Amino acid sequence: MNIKERGGKGEESAKSTRADKGESGTLTKVHIYGITRATSAHTKDGGSLDGEIVGIFRFPRTCGSTDSVRFSRVPLCPAVPAVLLPPATHCHSLIPRHLRTVSGSFQLWHTALSLCIMRPCPVPDDEAYGKDDNNRPGQLYFSNGLSFDYYDGGQEPSKLNEEQKRSALANVPSLLEVIGFSYFYGGFLVGPQFTLRSYQRLVKGELTDCPGQPPNSVIPAMKRFSLGLLCLVIYAIFSPHYPDSYYLTDEYDAQPFWYRCVFILLWAKVILYKYVSCWVIAEGVCILSGLGYNGLGQNGEHQWDACANMKVWTFETTPLFTGTIASFNINTNAWVARHVFKRLKFLGNKLLSQVTALAFLAIWHGTHSGYLLCFSMEFIIVNVERQAQALVRDSPLLTRLANSPLYPLIYLVQQFIHWLFMGYPLVPFCLFTYDKWLRVYSSIYFCGHIFFFTLYLGIPYLRKVLVPRKERSEKKED
Repeated sequence: MNIKERGGKGEESAKSTRADKGESGTLTKVHIYGITRATSAHTKDGGSLDGEIVGIFRFPRTCGSTDSVRFSRVPLCPAVPAVLLPPATHCHSLIPRHLRTVSGSFQLWHTALSLCIMRPCPVPDDEAYGKDDNNRPGQLYFSNGLSFDYYDGGQEPSKLNEEQKRSALANVPSLLEVIGFSYFYGGFLVGPQFTLRSYQRLVKGELTDCPGQPPNSVIPAMKRFSLGLLCLVIYAIFSPHYPDSYYLTDEYDAQPFWYRCVFILLWAKVILYKYVSCWVIAEGVCILSGLGYNGLGQNGEHQWDACANMKVWTFETTPLFTGTIASFNINTNAWVARHVFKRLKFLGNKLLSQVTALAFLAIWHGTHSGYLLCFSMEFIIVNVERQAQALVRDSPLLTRLANSPLYPLIYLVQQFIHWLFMGYPLVPFCLFTYDKWLRVYSSIYFCGHIFFFTLYLGIPYLRKVLVPRKERSEKKED
């Protein structure tokens, strides 16, 4: 273990923690299937240590300890191989499949939440602590998806949809398969999400445009790499001019209202290039390996979009919030739809299923209030936009206006509103804590909340004015 003293009596205290001498320091150990690994160290004098964690799990400090230990952040290895699948191999006839799935998923969530809630507090002078610490959610997507696919493999085929049939696992995969799947270099840090069945097909050499030969994937992969590199250059050039920290300065507060709003718009546009560049480059890696091969298209051309996580052109040109969501982080959205939203059919309420799925995403990212506010705003914005689209579609006047020569001007107004209020929920997502995002929202007078709640309450009255009575009656009958 690589240990460095951060407090206490300095170097002498650090030496006291050496396990081979058995001196005053104590080591917390983790026992995983006969493997014992040292995970943290504490000194008697109250000093705090840094430790490089080895083993399958990264655990927080020992409960009840008064020491302040800060661990290096490393990707959380999936809990499923350590908790669910190996014992399932040996106890297959003793534990029902659904209990193994529930047990594994529960322990997975327990571990993840304990890491979020019990992890050591940040060092006060470390402003960057917690920034972009999203490797846990990415790893947990793989693990929880694997649990669901394993559960589906034990169901009657008639109970599964086509998507579930393609990903269902009839047998318990080996530990080597699970580790290879979870740590596949093309996706284990930032995605994209893919199923173990797809990974198994890749290993067998089935994902290729030339049967029996390596895929001709260099050119499609380089196209995505080049696009991702362009987005990365844009982010590298402009991000220093739009830092998150500027929101918390007196200079930002002193700017006029319109400037504060425009800054949010431009900041959101720039900050998202960070994610776009990572996902597009990672997609190129998946294409190069063959995992991105998606068979033949309608015109007989080979497709390489099986791991596409971004539709960059749609992302740049759509004036709709739903269009941006549909083109951004595609695989994760599909994962949530497949494993959360569609499995909530028993609720009998699509709106409730949507709320639950977004709450799942908020908790999945972490325990900060900013995540919950971001996804709750997404729910409000998306539903208001759908009501507005229905109003335009049902109103002859608004339909003619949308198809008139004035549409380019309307499009520019739409894009301004679109990107302004795309940035609005991103503020709490990136600032995390309520004291920070509340300061920013107060400086712009909660304009996003006022705008969308006003539309939500006003659209029903606009329908009475702009939609003919006949159209309204037909809508009610439908």
